[in-house]
Amino acid sequence: MKLRRSTVILMMLSGTALSQSLACATLDDRPANDEDMTQVSEGLYRQHTQDSESYIAVNAEGQHALLARLIELRAARPALATPGTSALDGLIATLSQPEPQSAVSEQFGDCTGLNINGPFHVKALAGGGVGGGDFGASSIAENNDGFSPPINTTNVATAETIDRNGNITHRQSTTTHGPHVPALASAFVNGNAGCDADSSATVTCPGHTQPSISAFTSFHKQTCIRN
Repeated sequence: MKLRRSTVILMMLSGTALSQSLACATLDDRPANDEDMTQVSEGLYRQHTQDSESYIAVNAEGQHALLARLIELRAARPALATPGTSALDGLIATLSQPEPQSAVSEQFGDCTGLNINGPFHVKALAGGGVGGGDFGASSIAENNDGFSPPINTTNVATAETIDRNGNITHRQSTTTHGPHVPALASAFVNGNAGCDADSSATVTCPGHTQPSISAFTSFHKQTCIRN
């Protein structure tokens, strides 16, 4: 079925400006009341007339729904007569970009192993937006033992990023001993330099050859093409 009406697409991101504009109403109330819009799906609002339709996406779910609608609109239109990227194509490309993702592994324990109330804590993260960069990894290994004498653990944290050729581009490894001296590590890159990111954290008790608790996270960027 051909679309006769022209289409106006509006998108609002849920950032500072949006938060300020919605100071007196919730996201569910404001677009419907003040913009004469109807909620068509989670986070997506629509205003429809005989000749136009407008959309406002106010969260991630709304943006996904908006992307699906834009793809439908583009499929119903003829190809551009002149080379170039239309406003519709540009917004589709923007909404199609993968959001930064991250993965995390976290544990608490003691010298016997996993214990949610234990004084040991390990956490390993990898993926997007780590350490202030576009892509990377970070980790922490810590002993919060408050007893006297405290347990003199060995705490190790490691983080690294790897490029598409398998080269380690950034790496940090830190070892500390005892309680209240956490081991911290981070490695991150900007742009497209990172392909894989790994992080690990361990806490090992005195006399033990294996860590009492450990965490490891690995992340592979799906857009990365290895040579």
